[in-house]
Amino acid sequence: TPPLTRSIMFVNNDSFEPAMPHASHDDGDTPGTLNIPPGRRMIVVASSLHDVTTVQIVNVSGSTIALFDLQPGETVDTHISAAGVYIVRTTDGRFLKKLSIK
Repeated sequence: TPPLTRSIMFVNNDSFEPAMPHASHDDGDTPGTLNIPPGRRMIVVASSLHDVTTVQIVNVSGSTIALFDLQPGETVDTHISAAGVYIVRTTDGRFLKKLSIK
């Protein structure tokens, strides 16, 4: 079997792809994604995943700002009181995004 590669992608758009192993075959199963549009003093996380996932929002010092379960099709708004850089990730490691909140 070919070796698996893990990757993390930071992009400047409202959604991001999972940091999942890349396999050499496509089984046709699309797991969905998380959309995280940056907002003014707000982090919005919208799920099109097929399963419940746990989302964690941390600041650059590593302090957890929010931790919540996100249901399929659900959107959660989290108010951010201080401008700065925040990391939004799923606890299973499949998704990760860095945001600058002003």
